[in-house]
Amino acid sequence: REIKNAAKNIPIDHPDNEYGFDTAIFKPMTYNEMFAQGMYYEEDASKSLKIMSYILISLLLFFVILPTLNLINLNVSRIIERSSEIGVRKAFGAHRGNIIYQFIIENIVQTIIGALIGLLLATILINVINDGGLMGDAKLILNWKFFIYSFLVALFFGILSGFLPAYKMSKLQIVNALKENRL
Repeated sequence: REIKNAAKNIPIDHPDNEYGFDTAIFKPMTYNEMFAQGMYYEEDASKSLKIMSYILISLLLFFVILPTLNLINLNVSRIIERSSEIGVRKAFGAHRGNIIYQFIIENIVQTIIGALIGLLLATILINVINDGGLMGDAKLILNWKFFIYSFLVALFFGILSGFLPAYKMSKLQIVNALKENRL
């Protein structure tokens, strides 16, 4: 609104107007809107930004859900291998909640270890790039806010991928769990 008001005060009939322009067109927009409008050619820049946001969010969800499904499959196979352990725990009085809690805690610990390894590798890579001068005068830094958000998303999906198979296996009958006899 401020740019449009300022545009009204620009004199079109200025003496230095040697090309004879008679109108000035202003389309105020943010950098993100300008980038999105350049990609989607919509007249309204905010509509282009919404389209681009929907596409990026869809891609993000796809690339987060795909590894989560893979992690759920890994957890299912890991928990099935431990079915005799689940049977013994149930035989000694462990409730469904105890078994679910155990596997969720294991996934939380694995997520924290993975986050620490990722943080360490990112820090090393940032230092190598900065010390090697690979980006000229630009210096990379670790964005803690992004790391915390990423960690929370990974933790959520880690808990989810541990809960689903653990819940299914916690409903397993003691006799069926001990049938495999893998102790």
